[in-house]
Amino acid sequence: MSEVGTIVGRELIERFDAFLFDADGVLWLGGKPINGSVAFLRSLVNKGKRVFIITNNSTKTLADYALKCKELGFDMVPPDHIVSPAKVAAHLLAKQKSDLPVYLIGSAGLQVFSHVCSFLRAERIV
Repeated sequence: MSEVGTIVGRELIERFDAFLFDADGVLWLGGKPINGSVAFLRSLVNKGKRVFIITNNSTKTLADYALKCKELGFDMVPPDHIVSPAKVAAHLLAKQKSDLPVYLIGSAGLQVFSHVCSFLRAERIV
C-alpha cells in the first residue's frame, strides 16, 4: 500500500497543497451536487488549498463547465482551475511550437480552442 493510502482525514488535507477532483460522478451527478461536495471544496479553498476540477467530457466548452460549476455552487473554483481534454490538447499543441496547419476534428469543446489559441492555425474545422 502506498504511503498516501495510509493517511486519512485532516492529515491528508494538511499534507497536500492541491486537490484534483473529477466532475461527473464525483462532485455532481447530472444537475445536482453530491451531498457534502460543495462544502468540502469550500473548506479546502478556505484553508488555502488549490482545488482543480477535472473532466474527461470533451463535448462542452470550459465556459460551459465554469457556468455549471457556478450554478451548482462550486464557484470557489476559479475557471482556470477547470481542466478538460480541450485544454490539455491546446497546451500540448502549444508546446509543439509548429506553424504547420492543423485539421481539427472534434466537438465544440475542442473547436473553441482553435479560435482562442493564436498558435493553432486550423485550415478546416469539422
